[in-house]
Amino acid sequence: MIPRPRAGPIIAFLLLVLPLLSPAWAVTTRADPPASSGNPKVLILVGPHYGPPMLEAIIPPLMRTLADGGLSLSDIYVEFLDLHRHNEPEYRAAVLGLLRHKLADSRSGMIIAINQRAVDFVVREGPDLLPDAPLLVPILETQPDWRVASRKLVTLISRQDAQGTLRLALDLFPDTNRAVLIMGKDDSGAPFLGPLYQALESLPNRLVVETTAHLPYEDMLKMVANLPKDAIGLYVSYFEDVTGRTFVPAEVAGGVAEQASVPVFALRDMQITQGVTGGSVVVSAELGRQAGNITLDYLQGRLQLEHPVTTFDVPHVPLFDWQALQRWGADVRKLPENTIFLNRTPSLWDEQKAALTLGAASGMALLLLSVALIAVNRRQQAALVQLRQAEDSLRESEEHHRRLFETMAQGVIYQDADGAITSANPAAERILGLTLDQMRGKTSMDPRWKMITPDGGEVPGTEHPAMIALRTGEAVGPLVRGVFHPEQNAYVWLSITAIPLFRPEESEPFEAYATFTDITRQKMLNEHLEEHAKDLEQRHGELESFRDASVGRELEMVALKRRINLLSRQLGQAEPYNMSFVDSPGEDERP
Repeated sequence: MIPRPRAGPIIAFLLLVLPLLSPAWAVTTRADPPASSGNPKVLILVGPHYGPPMLEAIIPPLMRTLADGGLSLSDIYVEFLDLHRHNEPEYRAAVLGLLRHKLADSRSGMIIAINQRAVDFVVREGPDLLPDAPLLVPILETQPDWRVASRKLVTLISRQDAQGTLRLALDLFPDTNRAVLIMGKDDSGAPFLGPLYQALESLPNRLVVETTAHLPYEDMLKMVANLPKDAIGLYVSYFEDVTGRTFVPAEVAGGVAEQASVPVFALRDMQITQGVTGGSVVVSAELGRQAGNITLDYLQGRLQLEHPVTTFDVPHVPLFDWQALQRWGADVRKLPENTIFLNRTPSLWDEQKAALTLGAASGMALLLLSVALIAVNRRQQAALVQLRQAEDSLRESEEHHRRLFETMAQGVIYQDADGAITSANPAAERILGLTLDQMRGKTSMDPRWKMITPDGGEVPGTEHPAMIALRTGEAVGPLVRGVFHPEQNAYVWLSITAIPLFRPEESEPFEAYATFTDITRQKMLNEHLEEHAKDLEQRHGELESFRDASVGRELEMVALKRRINLLSRQLGQAEPYNMSFVDSPGEDERP
């Protein structure tokens, strides 16, 4: 529980809000030694892209706690998966491949999945990411059924306190008769909406309840701006309106707070920081610190996970915007003593009381705090520059490998240790005539491949190149094999090379990938050339036989003509044939 600042409000307020305002990378006050490749890794997965305020409030204290606890920054990975904007199977597979590459030499540590999409990604696609590491989930409304999970789980149950928020709202504004639930189109199925309706129904005096889920964004603002004085607003969430436009809920909360004609209460601290009146909430920064301490306790042996699921509850605290309370004329004395106030300007009496109470100690503390802030800010700037440079370099590298995988002419297929296909690039889909969805999960034992050798012999699934590589642990190929193409209803001929992949210090491959090139046209041309060569050889033999026969006949004719000329001379007659074109007559031809 976060205490209410009493003595020294300026110092206490700065100490309170400093963790909320500091960026995630302002986490170290010392130079860390180079990380050993054997150190346990902490993988922080964020479902959306960089920017949502709640995530920005959680990650900085989380990172700070880990660094202060002795973890090297080189052993911490913060990955924004961007699954809200890109949730296609190919994109998820590419992200998974990059994470596998980064963590290829690591098995142990902790995975921290921030928000539901990140949790789903680890459970569905990432069982082999740090396979010996537990999964820590800092944002969880209700405890799901984890019986099918492949790793131990640690959860922080940060339920939204609808009942507590309503109680505070009605204590401040007891004449309320109407409640408007400010929400978008798809928020009616949110898990926290059920408890909110239950809290409304349990009130001694029932309120008239309305929602804005059926309205476009502009009409929602108009409705909020024209509510009667006996109403209050309850900001639920706002990701999308009925027109299909998407929004950032914290940004919408700021617009609602500005336009509202009545007090608006919220269930998350990030919405209150945008000007909403207040509510009973979990402080996001405290959520990040608690996740960091749990991670340190586990990695340093103070926490033993003896059960499949270990759960920690997160306390709620009243959080209110002081200026909003003044705007609506609320009596702040009705709020609990542990209430945290945002944007509160100390009165003259408070300043004098603080000076009398703390005196010189307060001044010294402020001076030390100022010096510390200056030093921290300088380190923040240096760390920020380094982190941005590293992020830019990593982003360029990831983009390069992604483009190479997606645009290379060779087909690439990954198969796990059991031979099941896990990933394939677009070239593989084109060459084989199958989509990734059609191939995923298919093994080499599937008879639909119909693989054959160049002489037409059938190749069993166990002798496919990738299966040989998985069995022997050695590279295979290049081998020429035929595979049946379902769209062409014919065989395509491939030159295939298979490579096994190993985890550090393991002798059995956990995966293999095969690269292949379509050589169907080349093979057909080679066969045509061979047939043409055989035909030429046959014709040459026929010509040789004809030439030999022609020369023998010609020689016989010359001998016959000579004999006739000899007989003619013996009879005293003229020679009928002129044989001057041949050698001089022999001795037997002279008279």
